[in-house]
Amino acid sequence: MKKNWFDSKVKDFSLIGGYQKPQLNDNSLKLDSNENYVLSKQFQNDIVSGARKNSMLENILLVELKD
Repeated sequence: MKKNWFDSKVKDFSLIGGYQKPQLNDNSLKLDSNENYVLSKQFQNDIVSGARKNSMLENILLVELKD
């Protein structure tokens, strides 16, 4: 009985395929080494554009120049 159970488990596990690396997407940035987390380039651009609108680099540069 145990041998049949073990043989069936070995057969089941042997049917599982190996790791397949996900396809690379040109419009994304990989966030981890396992490629499980990605950000789209459009989302990245939206974040940078929003940060530019919210920051006042001109004021920072003027303050630095005055000092």
